[in-house]
Amino acid sequence: MRNYLINRYLRWCCFSIALLSLASLANAQEELYSNAKQTNTYSRQTKRSLKDVLPEIQAHFKISFVYESGVIDGKEVTGEVPYSRSIDKTLNTVLKPVGLKYRKVNKSTYSILSSSISSTITDTSIAGSNLITSSVDGPVIDVYSNESLSSLSFQEVDKVVTGRVTDDTDTPLPGVNVLIKGTNTGTTTEADGRFSISVPDENAVLIISFIGYTTQEISVGTSTQIDIKLVPDVTQLSEVVVVGYGTQKRSSVTGAVTSVSSREIAALPVPSVSAALQGRVPGVFVTNNGGPGTNAIVRIRGIGSITQNADPLYVVDGFPAPNFNLNSVDTKDIESVEILKDAAATAIYGSRAANGVVLITTKLGSKDQRIHVDIEAYAGAQSAWKELDLLKRDQYLSYGTALLTNAGGSPPSRFSNMNAPIYAGTTQTFAETETDWQDEMFRAAPISQLQGSISGSTEKSKLYFSFGRFKQDGTMLGTSYDRYNARLGIETNISKRFKFGENVQVTQSNNFNQLESSGRTMIMHMLRSVPYITVHNPNTVGGFNGPTTADGSDPENPVRLATMDKRTNHNFYILSNTFVQANIVEGLKYKFTFGVNYSVDRAEQNDPIF
Repeated sequence: MRNYLINRYLRWCCFSIALLSLASLANAQEELYSNAKQTNTYSRQTKRSLKDVLPEIQAHFKISFVYESGVIDGKEVTGEVPYSRSIDKTLNTVLKPVGLKYRKVNKSTYSILSSSISSTITDTSIAGSNLITSSVDGPVIDVYSNESLSSLSFQEVDKVVTGRVTDDTDTPLPGVNVLIKGTNTGTTTEADGRFSISVPDENAVLIISFIGYTTQEISVGTSTQIDIKLVPDVTQLSEVVVVGYGTQKRSSVTGAVTSVSSREIAALPVPSVSAALQGRVPGVFVTNNGGPGTNAIVRIRGIGSITQNADPLYVVDGFPAPNFNLNSVDTKDIESVEILKDAAATAIYGSRAANGVVLITTKLGSKDQRIHVDIEAYAGAQSAWKELDLLKRDQYLSYGTALLTNAGGSPPSRFSNMNAPIYAGTTQTFAETETDWQDEMFRAAPISQLQGSISGSTEKSKLYFSFGRFKQDGTMLGTSYDRYNARLGIETNISKRFKFGENVQVTQSNNFNQLESSGRTMIMHMLRSVPYITVHNPNTVGGFNGPTTADGSDPENPVRLATMDKRTNHNFYILSNTFVQANIVEGLKYKFTFGVNYSVDRAEQNDPIF
């Protein structure tokens, strides 16, 4: 009986709990429905400005709007935007209730018009109108304004061009540059090779470029979808370069070989091939000594020896030329220069190639079996681009006095007698003299070159002859370089098996070097010269002035050194090589080469009395 009562009591409790739960659920459902109804009613009754709604539509469909400033002012949209898959349906739903309509300009641009005006669209703009353009990337911006509008006119909207770039196997190319010709506007392709770019009009031209492929230019025209197939650029891979045993295609070269073309070499007004290579070849360091006609210092991948000669080996037309005169070959006679930079060159030339090899190939004949006569000339001027900031007269006197006084000495007697005449017979005093020795020593120096050549060829023979002159005055007084050169190159097929060739280079040069006196160069004398002494003194032999013991300084007059004393080097140089080549069998050739590397130097020194 007791168990029966307990079970009955438990059933009653469970039933009560169920009734209470159902009541709570009913109340919650009614409250949820009420809130939803209120929210829906609020949404239906909420009004927003059309200016705030348009950016949402353009962001959703990724389009742009063009409209007049006063068209949408005061227009409001009730509730949320009813988006659908159709842009037209969405725009009709939003614009018609507020008395507006739209017109499609292009694929991604729509104009918003008042239903009461004409929707004529032209390609010209009305001066003084206030047209508004809204883009996906930014807010609405004013462009034109017009109070009375019978028709809508606006500037032409950019045209969007899309496309895909692939290679010759239809593989997409990412990172390809797509640039509008004549502008800085461009883009790059994505991972799938696709791109999208806005062009101003149908006359735009797209430049498609990618490393290792031939650059293409494509006119847009009326196309909005352009697919491009790039072709590999095999020009560099098929280029023939000179190596130790002959020539190879660049794609077959495994060693470190750098080529410099004749156009690059002849581009600069320099007397030697080494100076032309400066800054053009990675791993090759060229240091010019500064004086005209002096050989530059060439180091390939650093210095290989601290006790022996670190210069590379020069090979001219296949003939090794130790102690090669770099100024002997006219740069305009050079066809190409190849530089062998790795240790593999020693397998060909032995230990002489330990510092690298410079292969110089000169021009030979014409390629079209015609006779060509070429004359090239140029002239220019050089000047020192920067000078040192030296002490003026008063600064020199103040500094010298303080220096000697602090050292426990006394200034030179000249410092306390600056009002004395600079030399007998003149009223000009030392205090009235201020000489800028850098202006006296540096000058605007002329440089010129003249070169003429005759080249021709037939089916069996090639001929090249050239002559030229190179003259360069140094920016410092007393320095110059003057060279005359001539070259003859012949190559002929004697028979099907034998070929004969000869190259002869003759050079005569005169080099006026920078002088040294008392263990000092002219620049050192220039820097030590006192600023209150004049350059000339008519009372002395030679007519030049100079310091005395009263000045406490002992530099020589650098202008006198440059104009009176002469150090001239005359060089006569012949580089000749002759070869006979025999074709023994297919793929096997034997080449016998004989050469002459002959140089005569003569130095002159003239030190007149002064």
